[in-house]
Amino acid sequence: MKKIFESREIKTHVQRKHSDLLIYICNLPDQQIFDASSLFQTIVYTQGNHQGELISAYLQKKAQDFISDSLYKLDNSLCTLKLQNKNLKQENNQFKKYKSTTSTQICTLSIQLARAKQAKQRQISKIRAAIHKAKQI
Repeated sequence: MKKIFESREIKTHVQRKHSDLLIYICNLPDQQIFDASSLFQTIVYTQGNHQGELISAYLQKKAQDFISDSLYKLDNSLCTLKLQNKNLKQENNQFKKYKSTTSTQICTLSIQLARAKQAKQRQISKIRAAIHKAKQI
């Protein structure tokens, strides 16, 4: 059958692709024939204007990238995820402590500011009283 496809005169680009696809399918090992059949049934639009047609090359590439990213990613193991969770909890606790200390510091500085304003006000009052006494004398 391979010779039949190869011996044909191929005139257009579409005919060449068609012939290459048929040759590829004919050369598949028996184990992969069912996978190929399932693939052709799976990669079609299930709804809409293009129902029953193969999905676009762009979407095929996106699906392949998604599978590659999730399948070959090393960070998906349970131990790794638990370790990341533990590290994030520790970091969260550190941020909570830092927030608590900064809140305390802000409160302390606010009290010091209020006392400094009161002291300044008392000092101004003393100076005004001294000036008032000096005018009376």
